[in-house]
Amino acid sequence: MNQDDVGSTPTPAAKFMMKRKKIKVSDIELEANELGYKLSLEPKFKYAWIYGVPRGGIPAAFALSANMNHYGCRTVLVDSPQIADIIVDELIDSGKTKEEFEKKFPEIPFYALFTKTAKEKENKVWYVFPWEEK
Repeated sequence: MNQDDVGSTPTPAAKFMMKRKKIKVSDIELEANELGYKLSLEPKFKYAWIYGVPRGGIPAAFALSANMNHYGCRTVLVDSPQIADIIVDELIDSGKTKEEFEKKFPEIPFYALFTKTAKEKENKVWYVFPWEEK
């Protein structure tokens, strides 16, 4: 299994060899604010049920929900993608998680707070989120 496989996690040795990009809480809030504002402008999301893809999508969903509520939306976090209006994850890395959810739930839009650039993928940059630090 390689790093791009769905659900794969690099070994500690592989992580050590990767370039690390530390994501701060303020970065998450900024991205969630921008996405929350954008979505709040769409009438279909004035009342929205949000599903966060486990694991990193859960804090992303909390941040997105808070920001959408700030812009006048009413949101509920749900524990099933089948009943969601929005699916959110923290990061699009290889794109396989997004593809998987879009295939299973084509009518539900999928968003992520961060997307790796082609250069970051090429250089094997590993995003480190606050909930991943010890």
